[in-house]
Amino acid sequence: HRQGQGVRRTAGHREDLDALTSPHEIGGHALRPGDDLRGHDDAPTAGLHFTPQLLRKLQKAGIQTVKLRLHIGFGTFLPIRDISHPKTEPEFFEISKDAAEILGNAQKTNSIVAVGTTVVKALESAKRSKSGKLLPTKGFSEIFISPGYQFNTNIKAMLTNFHLPRSSLLMLAAAYAGRERLLSAYCEAIKNKYRFYSLGDAMLVFKKSIKQKNR
Repeated sequence: HRQGQGVRRTAGHREDLDALTSPHEIGGHALRPGDDLRGHDDAPTAGLHFTPQLLRKLQKAGIQTVKLRLHIGFGTFLPIRDISHPKTEPEFFEISKDAAEILGNAQKTNSIVAVGTTVVKALESAKRSKSGKLLPTKGFSEIFISPGYQFNTNIKAMLTNFHLPRSSLLMLAAAYAGRERLLSAYCEAIKNKYRFYSLGDAMLVFKKSIKQKNR
């Protein structure tokens, strides 16, 4: 997905999408009265691609959206310096009872599309019943996901931006998509001058198949 709308347009969209803290490229914090943004260092930027118009189109098409509460920490953007001892900053998340119920049913039909790596981390960090059912959860995610990780959540696809080198977000994307597939996508993005990072373009990544597990 090519964004191509500039900072001003994106900032306007952000206000309509629950007005989380502005990404660092925008600068400052455009808040609404009553917003409680304690704990946020940045916005879950993958959601910025969803304009009110696009959300209405999805609704008309029968696609249900589920909201999670996510607090993005500054540490998520820091490079991983030692892959043998990776550390990620704890990030708060909350999955409500209604959200857990909807997502649990969606898992059965392999129809979950996660909007952003932080959503994937939240789902992977959520509590589960003995049968594996997703449960309402409120807590902190410290999980580090890199190639070789076995996902617990049945996620059909992930929408994510193009991330910084050596970041935990890039490693999560590689674990989900497969390293070679992701490198190929990044090469294509560079070739076509896609925009990188928080206010850049996005890609829709489908989970690697069993045949691609070693790639």
